[in-house]
Amino acid sequence: MLELFQIFFNHKKYILGFTFLAILLSIIITIPAIIPPKFQSKTIFYVANPLSTDRANLFNQKDGGIVSQFGDRNDADRFIAISTSSTILDAIIKEFDLIKHYKINKENHNLNLYFAKKKLLKNLNIKRNDNDAIEITCLDTDPEIAAKIIQNLILQTNTNYSKINKDNKQKVLAELKELIKSKKEALLQLSGIEKTTALESILELENLKSQYLVSLNDSFASIYVIDAAEVAVKKSYPIRWQIVLLTAFFAFATALLFAIVYQLYEQHAKATKV
Repeated sequence: MLELFQIFFNHKKYILGFTFLAILLSIIITIPAIIPPKFQSKTIFYVANPLSTDRANLFNQKDGGIVSQFGDRNDADRFIAISTSSTILDAIIKEFDLIKHYKINKENHNLNLYFAKKKLLKNLNIKRNDNDAIEITCLDTDPEIAAKIIQNLILQTNTNYSKINKDNKQKVLAELKELIKSKKEALLQLSGIEKTTALESILELENLKSQYLVSLNDSFASIYVIDAAEVAVKKSYPIRWQIVLLTAFFAFATALLFAIVYQLYEQHAKATKV
């Protein structure tokens, strides 16, 4: 340890000079003109459990207890898969003109779109946390765009996700309407007990149709936002003091290492002469 101090004092002018120059360079590199600051927006939300709006569950026709309002990890993973699909990303790029915003200028539109998508995915971080909630963060040089990208991403993904969940119900509803229509037409040719039985059947089908219409109601929440995406008031990257501190440490360590090697070389050279 004493030898290290001795080496430092012997070469302190060069070690401190090199460290100072590295610090100065790190300060210059991190100015906004060279490395544009980025702002982070973040949201946390839960996907609703599709079974919570299931017809059988809404009208207490399912056994097995109370169904949770929140979806499980499989529901969250499905939502994430949709959010990173080309359909959603292309729509986001078009909505905010990200090709221009990211200053991408390639030979053709497809290349522009490819690099814009690549940059967008780099700036986005979409994951399921340990509590099965979805966390989305977005970095951008414009804090408002970062927040708006998240808001629009959730809106468009949720629209697609809800559509997938409702498609089968819509098909069943269409089949019910056709069945009710055909039974009503057949009713004109019936009488007595047959007509009564047919009327009861139509009433049951009408009731079933009403239940499906309720389950398709758009007023049901499909996501539950815990933390909404807000416009950042301070930059998230680069963190200048951390860069300067790390640069100073590595510069000092590197300079000291070279000084040790130089000292050992001098000692070896003297020993060889003797």
